[in-house]
Amino acid sequence: MFLYQAGYLTQRQIIDENGNVEHYLTYPNNEVRAAMFQLTRNNFYSSFKVKDRNMVELAKCLKNEDYIGVLHVFNYAFSKIVYNDYTALCKKKDETPLECFYRNSIYFLMYFAQLDVDVEPRGDIGRPDILLRYDKKEILFELKISKYGTVANVKTKFCEAIEQMNKYIDSHENPIPICLAIDGKIRRIVLASIGDDVFRRTPQSGKRPATFTKVGTIDKFARAKK
Repeated sequence: MFLYQAGYLTQRQIIDENGNVEHYLTYPNNEVRAAMFQLTRNNFYSSFKVKDRNMVELAKCLKNEDYIGVLHVFNYAFSKIVYNDYTALCKKKDETPLECFYRNSIYFLMYFAQLDVDVEPRGDIGRPDILLRYDKKEILFELKISKYGTVANVKTKFCEAIEQMNKYIDSHENPIPICLAIDGKIRRIVLASIGDDVFRRTPQSGKRPATFTKVGTIDKFARAKK
């Protein structure tokens, strides 16, 4: 309310095809938007090296269509986020705030890299968590959080992400669907699908870095979970 009254947020409205009016708050201009995101970044990441390292690496991975590399960039960013309020979020029975926490961290990362990215863009058939427009492609991200990180729950959440992605993927041009399942205990992406392929994270062991290994396709994975 203070931000609205002080002029840092302004009210907008949209009218859908049925004539229903939806009101929402947004930034009045790009200058205010950039300033607010700068403040958020300063309090969100524990190290400014995240900006220097991850922005360059993210751009490089996207240019080379290295989406496994993108997953590693995300996981590295998760490791550098200030988790002052993370424990409090985990105590809530509703996982929505925790999911928003990770979604926003990915969004901030892309926004700071000056990419064309939206959170839950309005559409006629559902809303992906994140929409990234890059090189005439639309990269869709749908993510789910397994708060306790059990194997069964991770798989369940992953399948939920796939089901949601299937609802709206056809409404986008040149889509690249990426579904993510995040283990809330270790705060890392542990299952991911890129297109039709499914990958599982193998943790770091000694000097061997963490990797993502292909474990099958979405169809085979879904059948195995029934």
